[in-house]
Amino acid sequence: MAKETKFGYGFLLAGTGLPYLIDKLLGPVLALIVASACMLGGIGFLLAGHLQRDKNEIRMRRGPMATIGMFALIGSVSGGVVGSLTGAIWNIAHKNRASESQPLPVPPNPPPPLRRPIAAQADMLWNWIEQTIALTKTNEMWLSQIFQNQLDHIPAGPEVDVPAALKNLASEGKVQILELASRPYRTWWGEIFQEDIRFIAPEAVRTQPQQQPESKTVSKAAPLTNLTLHDLYLKDFHDWSTSMRKTIAIAVPNGEPVNVETFVAAENDPPSKVMGFYVGPEYYTYAICVALADQQTDVLKWYDSSHNSALNKVPGDSDISSTDSIAFSGLVYIYIDFDFTAEQKGELTKLYKGKGLILRLRSSDYLAFNRQKAAGNDH
Repeated sequence: MAKETKFGYGFLLAGTGLPYLIDKLLGPVLALIVASACMLGGIGFLLAGHLQRDKNEIRMRRGPMATIGMFALIGSVSGGVVGSLTGAIWNIAHKNRASESQPLPVPPNPPPPLRRPIAAQADMLWNWIEQTIALTKTNEMWLSQIFQNQLDHIPAGPEVDVPAALKNLASEGKVQILELASRPYRTWWGEIFQEDIRFIAPEAVRTQPQQQPESKTVSKAAPLTNLTLHDLYLKDFHDWSTSMRKTIAIAVPNGEPVNVETFVAAENDPPSKVMGFYVGPEYYTYAICVALADQQTDVLKWYDSSHNSALNKVPGDSDISSTDSIAFSGLVYIYIDFDFTAEQKGELTKLYKGKGLILRLRSSDYLAFNRQKAAGNDH
């Protein structure tokens, strides 16, 4: 292989690997400038070599027009190459400057935390149950009632599967499940569960601080019964002359109607007519009670149009009286499965009074009184 050939291959291979090194060492902008300069120099050498003539070579004479055309062609090609390289350098530099001025993208919010282990979920739920018992003074409740109060140790995300955690507590014997219901309720962290569960937690009673033993002359505390507030709703006023019940749909803030039980009861002696509602452990219980203040007209129309008059003879009177003629007393009884705050009770009482109604709320205190009464009758 001739010396010139070796030099040629050497320059070829070195030139092939040199662009990558220039880019890594100098960066894209400077590398493009160096490459452009090298290319222009190479074009210049190629043209110089092409135009060079040896001494012994016979030179061809060109006419003026051929010479002008050749230089015009060389100038246009050189100008196009230089302009293209200059434009490329400008675009790359502009893009780099724009990318540096743009703010860094904000990372997306982290995904919500996964559920805790089921044992940890059950321990957290048990803590809420104990706090709820301390607030309501009763160890029987619906699962949804827990989320009506602001308690301690509330998670920031969906760490607890509430129904599953309660069933885990039931498997350990800490709670006893009494009833299942399919109705939605919302947790503090915004998650909605569709399975509500009524349960009793006798284990929580045993874990409470023990009081001093009572004197032998005082009767022992009456045992807990399975009497519920809904049982009292069905029992109260059932022996009046007329008592009719139905279910109505009430719209709540989330747009979904909620079924509420209602009754109208009338008595001849003394004459009286009252109205009542049972609101289950719904998340929007207070909003439902507000909406019920506007239901008296529709409920009374239903009662007047559909009931069968109960005819009773008043002692000492030869006439036959009917509950149809008895005017509505304005008394409205609402049975709720948890207690409102004093401010909420005051606002509801004021609202109903403004509509000519007398509101009577029956909740956990009413249930506790009747349980004690029922337990006392058993002895």
